[in-house]
Amino acid sequence: MIIINIKINNINHDNKYIIMTMDWILNSIRIIRNYNSNTATAICLTSTFRISLMLIIFCIGVSANTEMNLAAEVSGYTYYGDVVPVKYFVQSGLSHINFTIRISRNKQECPYYTSTILIQHAGLPLVYQTENTFPSNFITTDPTFILEMNPDVQISFTVVRPLPGNWFIIAYDDYISNEIKQKGIDSKNCYYSIMSRVSLGDLVNATHIDYGTVQTHTIGSSGKMFSFKLPQSTYGFDIVITKCVPQACNVTVSYLPSLQNSIQLEYCQDVKNCSMHVQSPNVDDIQLIEIQYIGLKGSQQVTFSVVVHGCVHWKSSTVSQCKTLSLLDRMHVPETYNIYFGYISSNTFAFNKLNLTMAPLVVVPFLIEDPLDIGGTLKFRLQIVKYIYGLSTYMHLCGGLIFNHLPSFNGSFDLCTSLPFVINRTVTGVNFSQIVQYVPYPRAGTWHVVLQTQCFEQGTDKSVVCPPNVTAEISLEIQPCLDNGCSSKGQCKLIGQGSHRIVLTACKCDADYQGYACTDPIKAQSVLIQLVAALLLTLSNLFFLPAIIIALKRRFILEACVYTYTMFFSTFYHACDGDRLALYRLCIASYEVLQASDFFGSYCSIWYTLIAMAQIRFLRLAHVLQTIGAFFIFVGVVYDRRSVCMIIVPLLCGIVLIGVSWGIKMYKRKKLYPSWKRYAFFLLPGCVLAATGGSVFIFLETTENYKYLHSFWHMCVALCICFLLPPHPPKKVDQNLLTTPLPLMFLNCLSACPQMIALRQLIALT
Repeated sequence: MIIINIKINNINHDNKYIIMTMDWILNSIRIIRNYNSNTATAICLTSTFRISLMLIIFCIGVSANTEMNLAAEVSGYTYYGDVVPVKYFVQSGLSHINFTIRISRNKQECPYYTSTILIQHAGLPLVYQTENTFPSNFITTDPTFILEMNPDVQISFTVVRPLPGNWFIIAYDDYISNEIKQKGIDSKNCYYSIMSRVSLGDLVNATHIDYGTVQTHTIGSSGKMFSFKLPQSTYGFDIVITKCVPQACNVTVSYLPSLQNSIQLEYCQDVKNCSMHVQSPNVDDIQLIEIQYIGLKGSQQVTFSVVVHGCVHWKSSTVSQCKTLSLLDRMHVPETYNIYFGYISSNTFAFNKLNLTMAPLVVVPFLIEDPLDIGGTLKFRLQIVKYIYGLSTYMHLCGGLIFNHLPSFNGSFDLCTSLPFVINRTVTGVNFSQIVQYVPYPRAGTWHVVLQTQCFEQGTDKSVVCPPNVTAEISLEIQPCLDNGCSSKGQCKLIGQGSHRIVLTACKCDADYQGYACTDPIKAQSVLIQLVAALLLTLSNLFFLPAIIIALKRRFILEACVYTYTMFFSTFYHACDGDRLALYRLCIASYEVLQASDFFGSYCSIWYTLIAMAQIRFLRLAHVLQTIGAFFIFVGVVYDRRSVCMIIVPLLCGIVLIGVSWGIKMYKRKKLYPSWKRYAFFLLPGCVLAATGGSVFIFLETTENYKYLHSFWHMCVALCICFLLPPHPPKKVDQNLLTTPLPLMFLNCLSACPQMIALRQLIALT
């Protein structure tokens, strides 16, 4: 793991405006997708912007061996669904790759948050929120690179001898906002993004050789590089120089592993032969060695070979310290994320029981594929099913999962003390409890199950021969989250993210639990807090009962039905919603149905109350306005139910209707309408309640106070109806007018107004 802190701006001035233009284009694409994602116009415009982006990239000279990803959003991290992973493919044998990363913000006045960038080879980087993010039986790996960057900063760094395969990058902000705001309220509307680019270096200039064959090459002072591939069962190899011509060997032998980790160097000076041993090589990568002549002048002809040490196949009669089984087959269960490993034979799929005593060390290889497997959790389970034992002996079992290499099985090797994550159990009978280990987001490549058995006399450390046919049952599977769930403290979500649509599963935790499987209770809400939240948010809707009773008493039947609908669905929506454990939630329908019904009822309650306040005498017109308003509210709820426009638009339209209706009444009556007592004792308190509740709802709610302030909003909205609802429906008009067609009614209304009467009189005089 490498940690890099970047605090300076390293943008080249020649490319500054090009980068700004690219940011503008990418933000435009994002805006178009957000607002027109289902229209043909959006597709055309998005394609145009993509073409412009490609032209800009071409103009700044990005070569064919450079890969670039479009801007991905950067936000605060609560679970893995908040990050957008991008990936780059690196072929085997490259000399180097260069990463270029830039964090941008759409406005200069946006806050200056530090972002964390994680880069991982062959798998998704793991995010550690706390030390308890992963349970104790999880096998985890730190990201290959960790960077901390500020906005408007661009960095580049080079990786020498990169590992082949996909490299993954994720980014997230260290700040998580707890504000709950309606869409359209945030004036800054800040957006942070990451853009990345990888430039691929040239292939290493190396001569390919085969292991196990004798090679003779002329080596000069500049040296010569050789490459070869190892079998999957390799745990070490020797580079053996057997002959140098014309004199004693004067060369150096270097082993160059990927990422330049633990470079080995052997001096062969004034000797006839020499060798160098390499332990635990990466079996998925090309091996590189370099031989260089260190004499004063000239060159040497060197004869050498690569001798491989590995486990033998389990069917082989060769006596070996370790034996390996065949590569496991795989079975993908349709319509689920579960993948099982085993052997397919005779049209059956099963993992044959494993004889642990076939060799002191038993190896079972299997392959994790990209992209099918890397987004889930690898589960490994071991259970002893047969063990013939005596009272005087016991068996010590060690083992574990190892990625892309095997430990060096020399004479003194002990698996129990050599690996950080191992099974370490003492077996005294078949009541041996099963062992389970998990690997979150396993890296793509070759994995091995390595098991070691040792038997001892009871009460001593004296080693004895283990009983024959000690049988264990092993299961390996890729599963969503943790055992297809999140420890009953969250929801396991299947997510497709990034430009490559990387599919992964992640736990979205409830009640402030944290961790990969929602097992970290360090910030979890207590049961009392969860129950208080549930009761406040549901029972606060009972404040609609006075409004319903008053509406019925005053013969506002339709309005009473709307308030009843709102109270019912708001109650059960909040019973199903909330940051609580599933045990304290009740969902009578799907969450989306309940949410849409709650929002629709709330907005309709506002609209119908305003129509009732307008006191429109023409009932048919009032009913038309109520129906049209409900139609538009339904469309708005489906389109964007959380937009502040869903409150402002009905409110402004209703105020205009009230102003027009009350203005006409005051003009005809030549006095205040309604009375000053109505204004002072009903309208003023009602407006104060509505304004207070609306301000709290729009501006003050956070994730911490949501249960209190949103309940207060329920109370204010429900009680303000009691003050704002008129004392009676509008007086009935002439029944002939009710049966008059709407266009004719409109013309009659126009002809009855004073201006039209004066106009008719003027025409008659002329």
